[in-house]
Amino acid sequence: MMTDDRGFSLTELPIVAAIILILASILIVGTGESYTAAERLACQEWLRQIDNACRMFSNAHQGRELPSLDLIGQGGAARWYERLLPYFEADSLEAAREYLNCPAPT
Repeated sequence: MMTDDRGFSLTELPIVAAIILILASILIVGTGESYTAAERLACQEWLRQIDNACRMFSNAHQGRELPSLDLIGQGGAARWYERLLPYFEADSLEAAREYLNCPAPT
């Protein structure tokens, strides 16, 4: 009489578990690296937005560059990024501040 044996043997089971663990560890490492790369790309895009805003500010003010220090006067302090706000793609001051905080070192 023949038995129908379709399951894993005791030697195959640890081998299959080890292969699954190795593949899972490769996937986790790859996910972490892609997350870091995505943060780096976001930072580069934010720096590009700041550069574009500075160029548009200069064009709108007859080639004058943006002052590097905070401007005091005219009803309060105006930070340089607040003066660039109309030239950002951001909708609010809080969103514009996100451009200044790059999430990853470049």
